Amino acid sequence: MAETHADLKATERMGELFDDLLSANPGVLQGRTKRHSLDVFFSRLLFCYFAEDTGVFEPNRFTNAVGSHTLEDGSDTQDFLTDLFSALDTEWPEDKPAHLAGFPYMNGRLFSRDQTLTVPVFTRKSRSLLIGLGTLLWQEINPDIFGSMFQAIVTPGQRSDLGQHYISVPNILKTLEPLFLDDLRAQFDAAYDKPKKLDALLERVGRIRVFDISLPQPIPVQSSPTRSMRPGFRLLPGQNRCVLTA
Repeated sequence: MAETHADLKATERMGELFDDLLSANPGVLQGRTKRHSLDVFFSRLLFCYFAEDTGVFEPNRFTNAVGSHTLEDGSDTQDFLTDLFSALDTEWPEDKPAHLAGFPYMNGRLFSRDQTLTVPVFTRKSRSLLIGLGTLLWQEINPDIFGSMFQAIVTPGQRSDLGQHYISVPNILKTLEPLFLDDLRAQFDAAYDKPKKLDALLERVGRIRVFDISLPQPIPVQSSPTRSMRPGFRLLPGQNRCVLTA
């Protein structure tokens, strides 16, 4: 149940940050554009927390940078995070501010520059919460379940149900393994060194859809590279073969 505790603790702390930012930024949820901007902001924060705990960033780089380069009253945290997100969208270190040059270039769209995507104003409390979140062990947190529970935090009327219907990954797998995962493992073992059979298996995996209206959270079928204990398949980049993680 350690994973359950980690997910709940992270969600509760992120909820505190969400509440303080709402208080400091009146109207931040008014209109689709502002709400989307806040959603992207939290997505970027989550990426940074997982990145510094899973080897994408150097350990604690994000949290230490916030603590070292912002004032305690939070007055410049907005500007710092704006510059940081811009640095993550900048390819060459020499084109970044010196104190952000150690952050790698993220070549996806998460940090793409967009004038409609802004960072909210921070207070002393929200800055402290931001740094405190970085002390959690994010590699122990299940992104799928955390995301579902955090959605309850930000959705009116659902916060009281936080964790009430939590279903752990091992319990989910008690259903999924005999349903299709055990068969996929067997098929993978038989096709491991046969490219055509692997291609057929990969196509089969891509067609799998699981839907259960009784589950308040996504079902983790496809593994995240940072959570190798979660069973599923992934395609190794540049090797054209499907790999089963267990």
